[in-house]
Amino acid sequence: MRKLMSGRLLIIAMVILGVLVATNSSFAMKKLRVLVVPFNNNSPAKYSWLGYGIMDSTVGNLMKLNDVAVITDDDRKKAMKEIKFQLVGATAEDSNVKVGEMLGANSILSGSYTVVGGKLRIVAKLVSIKSGYVLNCTIITGKYDDIFNLQDKIVFTLFAKI
Repeated sequence: MRKLMSGRLLIIAMVILGVLVATNSSFAMKKLRVLVVPFNNNSPAKYSWLGYGIMDSTVGNLMKLNDVAVITDDDRKKAMKEIKFQLVGATAEDSNVKVGEMLGANSILSGSYTVVGGKLRIVAKLVSIKSGYVLNCTIITGKYDDIFNLQDKIVFTLFAKI
């Protein structure tokens, strides 16, 4: 039974990776293949929408970089549906790593944000899937009303050294 499940997982992974490569022929040639996940909210629930907004802005800015292939949250969700029976009991981070590997990512971009007294702090990190080490991290703080400029700084500060 286990061999059958492992075989099915391998086939599913190959199909998903094949679709990614077919839709973006340069995918395999990119040095950095990044799975971007929603940012975690450390603020009151009324700010929970912001995690997806930060993620979307980050994806948009990553797409502007030449040597980076982006794997979106939609890709992650599709893959998680396919393997959810194998992810029972796994933490969100463990699940993202397994799905990231399955989708051909070599790193995960994740983070969190906090809104306090009209200020917004965003913490973003790029983590290697293979080693689990943080490749780079950035902390961006500013006025909540300046949210779009703060979001735009994430990719450019996080990837400046890479």
